[in-house]
Amino acid sequence: MKAIRSNEHTLKVLTFFFHDDPNEYVTGGFLRFVEILRRSKFHGLEFDVIENKPAFKRLNPDLNYNSYEVTNILIKQKELDRSFLKSVRLVVDGVIAGFHLCNYKKYDLILSPCEIHPLVLTAFFTAKLSKLPWTAVFQMAPAECNMTSFFSIYKYFRKKQSFSRTMLHSILLFLMATKVYRDTKIVLVSSSLEATITNFSNENYLTLHKGNASRFENLQLIDNKKSFDGLFAGRLVAEKGIFDLVKVWKLIVLKYPFSKLLIVGPGKPETKEALLDFISENGLNKNITVMGFVSESSVMAQLMNQSKLMVYPSIQDTYPLVVGEGLSLGLPVICYDIPAMNHYQYNLGLFKVPIGNLEMMAEKILYLLDNPLMIQKIKETPKVLGNSWDDVINEEKDTYDQVIAFHMQKIKTIDRIS
Repeated sequence: MKAIRSNEHTLKVLTFFFHDDPNEYVTGGFLRFVEILRRSKFHGLEFDVIENKPAFKRLNPDLNYNSYEVTNILIKQKELDRSFLKSVRLVVDGVIAGFHLCNYKKYDLILSPCEIHPLVLTAFFTAKLSKLPWTAVFQMAPAECNMTSFFSIYKYFRKKQSFSRTMLHSILLFLMATKVYRDTKIVLVSSSLEATITNFSNENYLTLHKGNASRFENLQLIDNKKSFDGLFAGRLVAEKGIFDLVKVWKLIVLKYPFSKLLIVGPGKPETKEALLDFISENGLNKNITVMGFVSESSVMAQLMNQSKLMVYPSIQDTYPLVVGEGLSLGLPVICYDIPAMNHYQYNLGLFKVPIGNLEMMAEKILYLLDNPLMIQKIKETPKVLGNSWDDVINEEKDTYDQVIAFHMQKIKTIDRIS
């Protein structure tokens, strides 16, 4: 880990980090932020974090930040969608705690580490009350970011919710899209996000070119016997292609009746049950194992090391960290051709197929299973991944500086006009 250079300045950042129970699972923007916290003080970043109980630091003493626990409410998106009052309480608790801290500590920036609405709103209101710069880091694009009017937002949510809840939700998100996000420069972790944010100009955001890195960058593994022919790792949701995955593996079993696929990842009980039922309906109980979530990165790396290849039929991703991790260990990855995969396009081990083309995906898998020497060549070929967490955090800090400069310029412009 690189030490901070003597001529570098230190940024003090107040962050709101309302999250799922860290005893369960951490994914997406939360996982990324945890990795940043692990290394932050070596790169001139000091984080004070307002979070819900239990704090991540309780379970991870190596995380470098000051924790302030303010509420027992956990971020469970399904519950927040049903409970507007729960969201409001999160925001109010966070703003009160944040404003109190800002009154007796000096901060350079207020931060929401991901796009979840209560976090963004808490950062926004705290910054306004404290008159400080703020930003939010987007790992995914919220739906309202590609809708240009209140009516388009209303139409989107009306299909899923009652009239009163839809009106309330639509008004809030319309204000976020037209007022809140445009009050700062939003940070995008990937250039693939730019295409999905259609109602922003490039003046409204800053794009990271080194948005993620592998958790396995310093891990040394012994080449194990391959227990699995294929591996999927990711959230158990439809947009990750989990049902296409089963259909593809059914085609593999036609040629290799004893082939084994391991599915690893967190998911809602009802989704996992539907997946298991679908596996059973297709007669693949002996071929597909659903393991659930693996929290330890070293265990996840061992599972990858025990697999011949990775199958990742996701249709919605921004910066698929697990794909980079698989490639970093020399694992061939067969995936759908979506913009997010362009981060890894120069890797010999990446095989892209058109979205929904199950037969072509099966053909790529069979090609590799039929050619173990090709799998070995991919494993031995230097990986073109490019990013370390040092790279990620250095760019992140530079981006914070740009956000602060943007806000300072806004203040100068207002003062000049007045």
